[in-house]
Amino acid sequence: MSTIWRFLRPTIYKLMFLLGWLLYSLSAVLRANFDVAPIGINLLWPAIFFYIVGCSMVLMSKFLLRSHRVAQLTAVALVLAAADHAAKIASLSLIPVGESIPIVLNRLHLVQVTNVTGPWIFATFGSAPVVLPALILSVILLFSAPLLFRYYSVTYRQSFWCEAAFICLMASSLSSAIDFGVRGGVVDYLYIPGHFAADLKDIFAEVFVASALIEVLDNPKISIRWTGWKNEFRDLRNVIVGISRFAISEMRRSRHNR
Repeated sequence: MSTIWRFLRPTIYKLMFLLGWLLYSLSAVLRANFDVAPIGINLLWPAIFFYIVGCSMVLMSKFLLRSHRVAQLTAVALVLAAADHAAKIASLSLIPVGESIPIVLNRLHLVQVTNVTGPWIFATFGSAPVVLPALILSVILLFSAPLLFRYYSVTYRQSFWCEAAFICLMASSLSSAIDFGVRGGVVDYLYIPGHFAADLKDIFAEVFVASALIEVLDNPKISIRWTGWKNEFRDLRNVIVGISRFAISEMRRSRHNR
């Protein structure tokens, strides 16, 4: 029993994995005029799911080895993106448009839905199709993530949370780039009745945000205290200059090694 309690005991790091879903839940309750009876259970169980994910990630952070190479982490991201697209291919092949297959009746269904509005927050506010901007953003993130990860690892530190954020950012960006570039929209297949359809990429994105926030809190070299506009802009300028110099040095090193 004590082992289970240690696993489930609330901590700030575990609660970080609830932030995205709590934001959506708040918007859903407001749109329902606080009538939560029809949607309450389907707001509760995903919160439990994300909390269990957070508990598992915190546990893994204590045991998994660190200091992996970019190639190794990228390979993990490729596997995750491949799993997402394998599920998409299965849904496209097996589930007709407009039909659903209950995994748990009225709680979680398998569907085939093509989403061209991007994340749920865009769809919530009636966003127009964002295929091209989403494709461009996905490609930019996909190619810049390794550089940003290496810069952070060299300048600040290597850690489990940094690596987890990198893997999930790569996996979600690659999955999104393939969807928007090849299919012209995201194929979602996990439907929460009364809410929206999603895919594994959405879970990767949630884990990326939580891991990045935890890394900020966990790294003693990073201060989240507000030091005034002048100092904040100076720090931002220094980061941009540092990344630019690091990118140039990486290009020179790459040419030298050829």
